[in-house]
Amino acid sequence: MSGSLEAIMTRKISANAEIGQSVKMGENVVVMDDVVIGDYVEIGNNVVIHPGTVIGQNTIICDNAILSKPNVFAKTSKFAGRSPLSPLRIDEGCIVGACAVLYWGTELGAEVMVGDLASVRENCKIGRGTIIGRGVLMECDSEIGCSSKIQTGTHITGNMVVGNHVFIGPHVVTMNDKQMGRVDLKGQYQGPRIADYARIGSNSTILPGVSIGEDAVVAAGAVVTKDVAPGVIVAGVPARMIKKVPVSLMLNKVSKP
Repeated sequence: MSGSLEAIMTRKISANAEIGQSVKMGENVVVMDDVVIGDYVEIGNNVVIHPGTVIGQNTIICDNAILSKPNVFAKTSKFAGRSPLSPLRIDEGCIVGACAVLYWGTELGAEVMVGDLASVRENCKIGRGTIIGRGVLMECDSEIGCSSKIQTGTHITGNMVVGNHVFIGPHVVTMNDKQMGRVDLKGQYQGPRIADYARIGSNSTILPGVSIGEDAVVAAGAVVTKDVAPGVIVAGVPARMIKKVPVSLMLNKVSKP
């Protein structure tokens, strides 16, 4: 192999990019046109930052992450021909894990953590202090509030709304298409709605359009086919009410953002 490692390992930084003070970059970083990087940002090796991305100060971008990835649709996709969206915006103090992929049109509030290998599709919003676990897939046009925790391997379907201080356990599956692809919904998909302080147990499944009320608990492995009232515990296949959440737990809340 000819040439030194120093010659092979390079960075490509656009002259139109705005780089803050004390920014650290690894090798093979690509920063495209009109990117804005705040002060004291750390960027790992092999990171690709697409045009117009905004990264707030004190943020950490780990190795092999891709930011503001443009969507590429199959010709048969219902989203083919979708208008271009705004670039990704990351607020201050965030952490983006290794090999994470964040699409354009998405916004991360301050102090959000996106785990290794996670994928956040286009036009999503994630509120301040929320944690997106390792390998989570968040589909397009969905929203998660502040201080919520989405655990490893969970699927957040498109057009879904998750409130503040919500806990969703590992490997939860959510859905937004009652017809399972047999009827053209013309983009009118309906993901679940999960209210503040709800808790969803691991390996549970939540069907399209279901609402889960504030402080409700879905037990591990449950299949939720209809709305869950606030402050109750449901379990089973299909999920049924077991009992009410103890008052002591319902009152043990932090201040809402």
